[in-house]
Amino acid sequence: MRINGNHHMYRIRSHKRIALPATATLNIAGGRDAYSIQAMVADMSLAGIGVYSDQPLREGKDLSIDVYFIAVDGSMKSASVDGISTYSRKIRDIYYVGIQFKEEIDSTKQPLLYEQLTSSLRHFHNQ
Repeated sequence: MRINGNHHMYRIRSHKRIALPATATLNIAGGRDAYSIQAMVADMSLAGIGVYSDQPLREGKDLSIDVYFIAVDGSMKSASVDGISTYSRKIRDIYYVGIQFKEEIDSTKQPLLYEQLTSSLRHFHNQ
């Protein structure tokens, strides 16, 4: 990991990110100051997620992410993952927010989301 002059952290990604047709609710911890943000998923991997939001999210915020997606069988599903915000970039009137998961998505804790991601990755590699 390295830090540039703007003090933003960058990691070399070990997992391929894929586009995923999904929405997300970002539940930001904070006791009485807790709040939620609705977002559109831009891309996702087993280790993190990028979302588009109308609100910025400061780096280092603990949050849980509820992801709502279309499963392999065509039905609507959801999964929850804990993460920490790593950056927020303004793009015109919207923000691209990067979130690193505290633990990678796996077949035990998030089986449907794991299946969706690995299926999409297999399809991507077979093209």
